[in-house]
Amino acid sequence: MPEQQFTWLPFFNEMLTVICKNYTPQSLALVFKRIFPKQQDEETKGIKTDFKEIDPLTFIACFNRSETKESREAFCKIAKEELHLNAPIPTDFDGIPVFNNQKTWFLQYSYLRGKKDCDILWNFAQNRVESLPVTKEEMEKLLSLAHVGLTKISSFLFICFPNHYYLTDKNTYTFLGLAKEDSFQFFEQLQRVAKEKYPLDAPYELSFKAWKQAEDKIREGESPIFWAVGSDWGRGDQGDQIQRFIQNSIWECGYGANGKDKNKKRLEEVKPGDIFVLKSSATMGTGRKTPVTIIKNIGIVQSKN
Repeated sequence: MPEQQFTWLPFFNEMLTVICKNYTPQSLALVFKRIFPKQQDEETKGIKTDFKEIDPLTFIACFNRSETKESREAFCKIAKEELHLNAPIPTDFDGIPVFNNQKTWFLQYSYLRGKKDCDILWNFAQNRVESLPVTKEEMEKLLSLAHVGLTKISSFLFICFPNHYYLTDKNTYTFLGLAKEDSFQFFEQLQRVAKEKYPLDAPYELSFKAWKQAEDKIREGESPIFWAVGSDWGRGDQGDQIQRFIQNSIWECGYGANGKDKNKKRLEEVKPGDIFVLKSSATMGTGRKTPVTIIKNIGIVQSKN
């Protein structure tokens, strides 16, 4: 094991503890603005504004987006100064799950947010700092929030308590031989099975083993699946997403964004190492009767959120 591996272990745990003991949703929003000035709320659709409240889960998730290692270290450096943390700045992020850049927040925009959404997230974070066990009621409240799933919740728990909570991401549940469900029961099952099967491995060690196994399978030459996908989300404000996809190295389903994801089951089959072919269709020739497929870009799936 490399000498400088898992240097992040104490950092986010202390960060959460300090936030829950010393900050409010409003005061944390001021710190959030100084660290992540490009992350902005919308009180009215399409009109950017600074956050007036922020929750600990969104705050910590933003340190673990798909950014360069140097950018993540820089964010941590500012946070150490702003929050007066004692833990050293991480020099690696091995084993940490990466949040989707477009779905990092646990809060929705202000104009979509429920009045109690931020309170629900704060209560969840504070209960963990107080070492209270996660309850079914708490989990169901979080799962009822838009864009918050079990993997996202477990990622937060894992990052802040890497010696206690196991991830419920695909790498981990596949490694353990489980079939995922978005429920509190599955969360409890995975925690129990992981401890039973790997009693000598801390959650962060198991996470790294699961990730490595997935990477090794790709390198061993398992045939990737080619997926033909589009980027046009229709007319109006949505439009063609190709520039955003390429710039952020992501792909998202337009049907999913509109709550009509008719291909959700198929997309669950996508795995790291598969090939995404970004394409569009058109007609050419006399009378425009000849159908053609235009290849816009090709990419390899690195991870799923």
